[in-house]
Amino acid sequence: MPTNPHYIDVAALQSRWDLHPESVRRIIRSGHLPAIRFGGRLRINLEDVNAFEASHRVNPATYQR
Repeated sequence: MPTNPHYIDVAALQSRWDLHPESVRRIIRSGHLPAIRFGGRLRINLEDVNAFEASHRVNPATYQR
């Protein structure tokens, strides 16, 4: 089955972020990361993933727990 290089599924994103798949779904359900349901599976646009990552970047010099 050919894949669209502009979209990834939850499994690919959970692998990229080293998260549990349900954690990825929780981020999507919260509205922080847009997704579409196609073919019974959630698909996430890579541009949205990149924007999400950029908006959650931390400056190590000023990071405090």
